[in-house]
Amino acid sequence: MRCHDAAPLTPFAFGHTFGFIKYFWAVSSKASGGVGVDQRQSVSLQRTEEAMRRLGSAIDRLESAAARVGAGDLLLAGELRGAHDDYARLEETTRLVAERLDHAILRLHDLLED
Repeated sequence: MRCHDAAPLTPFAFGHTFGFIKYFWAVSSKASGGVGVDQRQSVSLQRTEEAMRRLGSAIDRLESAAARVGAGDLLLAGELRGAHDDYARLEETTRLVAERLDHAILRLHDLLED
C-alpha cells in the first residue's frame, strides 16, 4: 500500500498519532546513515526524511494551535463565570427594588383608601 492509498487521518485520530509520528521521525532520521544503500534508495530515504520533517513541523503547529484554543477556552470560561456573577447581583438588586416598589404601592393604596 502506498502512503496516499491509506485512509486519511481524522482530527480524532491525531491525538493518538502525534507521539508515534514524532517517534518514527526520530528513529528514521537515526537509521538514515546506513552503509551500502544504493542511490535510488538514498534519494527515496531523503524524500521520506524531508516528508517526515514537514509532517513533524505541521504536527508542532497543530499542537501549538490546540494549546492556544485551550487557553482561549479558559478565558471564555472566566468571562462566563464573571457574567454569571453579574447576573446574580442584578437579580438580587431587581428583587430588592421590586419589594420596595410593592411596599410603596401598598402604602399609597392604604393612604388613598383613607
